[in-house]
Amino acid sequence: MKANPGFGLCAVVVLAFSAPFTVAAAECIDCHDGVSSGAALKASPHMKLGEGKAGGSCVACHGEFDVSDDGHAKPPKVNCVKCHGAVEAQMSISVHGAGNVDAPKCVDCHGTHDVVRKGANHNRNQRIAAQCGACHDKELGIYTNSWHGKAPNDKVATCSDCHGAHDVLRPADPQSTVFRLNQAQACAKCHTDEERGFNPAMVSAVKDYFGSIHGLAVTKAGLMVSATCIDCHGSHDVTHGRDGGKNRISRAKIPETCGKCHAGVVKVYLESVHGKPFLDGNLDVPVCTDCHRSHQIRSHFDSGAATYTTHVAATCLKCHSQANVVNKYGIPEARVPTYLESYHGAASKLGDTRVANCASCHESHDIRASADPKSSTNPANMSKTCGKCHSVQDRAKPLITGKIHATLAEDRHWVPGIIEKLYTLLIVATMGFFLTYIIMDIIRNVRLRRSGKKGGGH
Repeated sequence: MKANPGFGLCAVVVLAFSAPFTVAAAECIDCHDGVSSGAALKASPHMKLGEGKAGGSCVACHGEFDVSDDGHAKPPKVNCVKCHGAVEAQMSISVHGAGNVDAPKCVDCHGTHDVVRKGANHNRNQRIAAQCGACHDKELGIYTNSWHGKAPNDKVATCSDCHGAHDVLRPADPQSTVFRLNQAQACAKCHTDEERGFNPAMVSAVKDYFGSIHGLAVTKAGLMVSATCIDCHGSHDVTHGRDGGKNRISRAKIPETCGKCHAGVVKVYLESVHGKPFLDGNLDVPVCTDCHRSHQIRSHFDSGAATYTTHVAATCLKCHSQANVVNKYGIPEARVPTYLESYHGAASKLGDTRVANCASCHESHDIRASADPKSSTNPANMSKTCGKCHSVQDRAKPLITGKIHATLAEDRHWVPGIIEKLYTLLIVATMGFFLTYIIMDIIRNVRLRRSGKKGGGH
């Protein structure tokens, strides 16, 4: 700064080289008292960092220029990079930099004299509105009405948590934090942090995703079409489970959400004995997550999957063994013992992966009532159904004549009923014969011992 008639040399030296911010401001407030006395400037990190340092003076940002009694010319353009050099490299690759003339400048996001310190959480939504929302007003409106936007927790995710700060990249850029293959890691950064208020069960659920068939497809195989967090939960419009029908993962919306990727499967499901009541508004019927789970979805070839061949029965019986479900909807009873006591059930329980389970006979998604001509358990289709595992020379001839889930011999065909009676009779007769033989042998031995004692006394 050059000396002018209105200022003494001493004041110039103090202002330019040694004066703290308050002293420099004292030289400027004759005209700029509204700025220097404002609460925003006093709370600014520049003000605090400048206390006792020359860097905190007005000239540190505005530079040196001629001042006279009549005022001064427009000062040089503020260059933030003088102090914030590391930011320049980040901005050079950012969607906001790289020669984008319409991109926001430092002051558009950070303000001028009212700069807010990084990490400050006060007035979070207002700060977002003033920064990102100034340009991205549509996204701001959606975010504000989302679970993140309404959350009272100051640690909840904001724009920069997901998109970055100075290094914001386009979503199509593989290096972007919101690139499809990176989205899950971006969400997990917060949702695996218990200090943000997530309980261990919620943290565990997020971690389970990375071991699921969806998570492995994304992180290991790089499969772009595999589901990530935003496909089920949304991005700017993340909703909470308590939001009911608005929530993509509410029970009433799950088939629709899964159907965005699994359209063919959902179409079959909606025509099934489960899907038709669901379309009528019955939410007691199983939906996708009841059988496949949510974050723990695994391939049915994975031994840890709920749909693995030896686990299918347990998965189905979660509903079909509940008394309230059985009684409410008139579902045939005793499905647990009649399957588990059969050859198929016993072998499956012992770990045999080749024997039939519920889905082998009833199908998995295309489950229909036996009276339906398209049902795999319709009498006309049983040869074909059983023939999937058993060799049948003539597919037109029924492979079986008895009932599958029968509680009593009388419920079955007369042939297996008679065989069961004969088998029971044979077992009873055999056991009775050997029991009689043992008793008679014991009696004989007792008599011989008594006879032997008497003979020894003569």
